[in-house]
Amino acid sequence: MVLILAMIFTSCVPRKRTLYFQSLQEGDSIRPEYMVKEIPEYRLQPGDNLHIKILSAEEDASKLLSDFAQGSNTYYDAGVYLSSFYISDSGIVRLPFIGNIAAGGKTIEEVRDLIQEEIDMYMTGTAVNVRLVNFIVTVLGEVQRPGQYKIYQDMVNIYEMIGMAGDMTSVALRDEVLLIRKTQNGSSIHKINMLDVRLLESDYFYLRPNDIIYVKPVKAKNFAFGTFPYAVFFGTVTSLLLILTFFK
Repeated sequence: MVLILAMIFTSCVPRKRTLYFQSLQEGDSIRPEYMVKEIPEYRLQPGDNLHIKILSAEEDASKLLSDFAQGSNTYYDAGVYLSSFYISDSGIVRLPFIGNIAAGGKTIEEVRDLIQEEIDMYMTGTAVNVRLVNFIVTVLGEVQRPGQYKIYQDMVNIYEMIGMAGDMTSVALRDEVLLIRKTQNGSSIHKINMLDVRLLESDYFYLRPNDIIYVKPVKAKNFAFGTFPYAVFFGTVTSLLLILTFFK
């Protein structure tokens, strides 16, 4: 009985370690809104791929621009990737009929404006559409559905990303989630407390392309209820009791 009780208590994950926004649960004053200090604008880096499409109402211009788009009407993932434009190590993207565009360190909007200025020198009535192809976030560790996720929007926050992965498991260490972020010189690692409501104002609330989220397990994972082999344990206990009863 002592052994069974010890196993039960060591396998329990406290409720306090599973509640999001704990300061609200503890009765703190609720502010009307939590504002991020500055919503980060992603700056393009070498290795990024841009999907660029130029539209025009003129028939001749449309034919020319369709050739420029390199078959961008293929909307499946591989097709979009193959028809995208690669940003070189020097931060340059090479476009047909236009030439080199310095895209490294600029936002999507800034690159779109640069391309629009170049197109306006040759024709009028055009519209430029630029999208980032490689907005991928990887979620690993104690979530229901770990894996790589393609994001088809301008920004996504970390709670939305965890929701896409099916939420954390019952043995996830929610106050020490690791965020691995690509930088110009390599990678940086940030420790995030998912239980703290102040994360809504953090610089790491919104994710960036190629971010990696790793959710660590609690120390008692090996004894957790969800993974404990109950059938084997109780089967062994039952067999021992039957043997003891037989010999008695």
